[in-house]
Amino acid sequence: MHLSLMIRFIFDPMIAMLIGVLVGSFSKDHPALTSIIGLVPWVLMLHGSRSGRSLGENFAWLIPILVYLVLAAGCALMVWRFRYARKVSKNAGGNIGMSYL
Repeated sequence: MHLSLMIRFIFDPMIAMLIGVLVGSFSKDHPALTSIIGLVPWVLMLHGSRSGRSLGENFAWLIPILVYLVLAAGCALMVWRFRYARKVSKNAGGNIGMSYL
């Protein structure tokens, strides 16, 4: 397997998810939006338009860009909700998933 393919399909999504987890861990509100705004410079640097590319080739990069942004936003939102749910249940004195009959 070529290194460029490994970076594109394994490491780049892992970087996006790691950034999402970190943003979700430290964000107080709007973690998805914060992670998207935070990843925009990385995505533009990674897939920025280079000279010699046609318009169609630039649109072909739109799908991986959207995938990275959605992965980061989803991870940030899940971590933030989990952290927030733990804080709310801790303040209420109950456990997550505990139902009262």
